[in-house]
Amino acid sequence: MKLNLGVGGYRTKELQPYVLKVIQKSENLTLEMGKNKKYLSIEGLAAFNKVTAELLFGVDNAVIQKQRVCTSCGRKSILLRCSAALIERYFPREKVLISSPICGVYCQLYFA
Repeated sequence: MKLNLGVGGYRTKELQPYVLKVIQKSENLTLEMGKNKKYLSIEGLAAFNKVTAELLFGVDNAVIQKQRVCTSCGRKSILLRCSAALIERYFPREKVLISSPICGVYCQLYFA
């Protein structure tokens, strides 16, 4: 049996929603810990942003040292399109780095 795990939403042969057991277990643990399942804000998770920017640019890079890295978190192409439009309009000489490949559901965009 094959299952495309890149989509994020699955259905049975009868077209009913199918939730993977690991997702059900994760949701239960999340609720037991008193947390919710809301998406992160546009700023994303600060600790994650920091370490991924350091991994991408290098801890000793001047843009990291001068705190010139801006991050945002969002849904795939929507985030990329909006961010690229903003950069093009307000920072036309700036360099944009987009990971390749980008994640099918979420991506991070970094520019310095």
